[in-house]
Amino acid sequence: MSKKFKEHLHYFPHDFNTSINFLEDIELPKIVINEKAYMDMIYITSQSNNNEISWLGSVDKVNNVYIIDNIYLFEQTVSSTTTLITPNSIVKLGTEMLKAGMIKEVNKLRFWGHLHPGNSTSPSKDDNDTMDILRKRCKDYFIRGIFGRKGKAEFSLFDYSKGIWFNDVEWNFYRNENVERRDVIKKLIEEKVKKEIITFPSFGGYWQGETEHDIKDHIFKQGHYYH
Repeated sequence: MSKKFKEHLHYFPHDFNTSINFLEDIELPKIVINEKAYMDMIYITSQSNNNEISWLGSVDKVNNVYIIDNIYLFEQTVSSTTTLITPNSIVKLGTEMLKAGMIKEVNKLRFWGHLHPGNSTSPSKDDNDTMDILRKRCKDYFIRGIFGRKGKAEFSLFDYSKGIWFNDVEWNFYRNENVERRDVIKKLIEEKVKKEIITFPSFGGYWQGETEHDIKDHIFKQGHYYH
């Protein structure tokens, strides 16, 4: 005769790994980048030197297809590992566009793209915090694109209206190089993007350099070691 099963009188929470199952088929979103917007992003990333850099873009939504139409640079401070986007910089860009009569374009700003060091496209904590900033200016959706330096790009769609975050959304593009537009992008970078200056203590005061390499070189010349 088998032993009587002893019932537990209490149950306790465990380490949960919650998953989501949809009871109905959901059509996955797709992203299409038009020719001009695609090449603008190529020109921006290829002329960013060793710095991260950000841009915004306008989006047209047709059913479940999101079309990135135009790219806009805004004022920002960058370094090799950061690109600072603030509410003030977004407001300033929007004001400039409104003054130029681009009311419809301002209302379509639903895309934030930025370059990462290396080829990683995984979002950082700052990337997720930035989406919280962008969510405050729209209630329906926003697209985030993270670009690596070796050809990898990954897009996420934040569908705020449905409370869904789509990772690694399928995307495609059209391409036709425009050298004149590349030069325009170069000029805009020179006007709007400022390099972060690193201040390092030195004998007799402080020394400033633009990159970690500059600092290492300065320390070496002074007879110090960098660990």
